[in-house]
Amino acid sequence: MSGKIELTRDEWWIELSGKTARLGASEQLKIDIGEIYEATFSPIGAYLKKDEIVCELIAEKFNSKLPCPIEAVVIAFNEQALHNPAILNSKNRDENWLIVLQSERELSIADFL
Repeated sequence: MSGKIELTRDEWWIELSGKTARLGASEQLKIDIGEIYEATFSPIGAYLKKDEIVCELIAEKFNSKLPCPIEAVVIAFNEQALHNPAILNSKNRDENWLIVLQSERELSIADFL
């Protein structure tokens, strides 16, 4: 994806491209929960309503269940993180992304606020 990176109040970073959004945990969230040791994701093809759990991060300080910020379908998740969750602690967004969602309509950052 090559969209603009935005942050939301829910501490996601979001990269938007038309109807899709790639999401990752913001640096602030990673500071709050500590080093991430494990991640689980909603399956590809899952239709999620806003606030349904999209992924769970098992971390040093506490675990975090992250709610889906919009109504959307999961079209991808970071499969590398299943085998090597340490990449989620990276500052590189090409490594530390969590999930990609697809909406039925064009998305804007306002949809995530």
